[in-house]
Amino acid sequence: MLQQVGPHGGGASKARSVPHIGSKRQGEASAGRWQPSLRDDEQATLEAVNFRGARGATPLMLAAYYGFANCCKMLIANRADVNATTERGCCALLLAAEEGHATVVQALLELGCDVNLATLRQSTPLHGAARYGHDTIVSLLLDSKADVER
Repeated sequence: MLQQVGPHGGGASKARSVPHIGSKRQGEASAGRWQPSLRDDEQATLEAVNFRGARGATPLMLAAYYGFANCCKMLIANRADVNATTERGCCALLLAAEEGHATVVQALLELGCDVNLATLRQSTPLHGAARYGHDTIVSLLLDSKADVER
């Protein structure tokens, strides 16, 4: 639909449209309009789920921290890096363990998180769960072969 533009922005007798401005991309239609290909959508999804925010936090880390198990599963299904770490080495599993989110910890373990991934100060998810008294999570981590010697 074309917007009617007059000399003062109101209704006018002639219609103008803004020409398509952009680089030629793979999947560009012959009519000159860019149409995203499946490859572009996959790349955009991969970039979005692994986006790094403040101090290197990813959407998966935030979902784990706040206890959103279904969100974690959705992000991982869309290829979020389950073992990504922040600038200080924190990972999604450590954040969920420290915050006491057993359902998130269980989901992350089932979806392939490294149970022994340590921060720069060598703190592991097992250390975090034990430090804050989350016995259920300690049991989950031990059942998943968390290293007690670290």
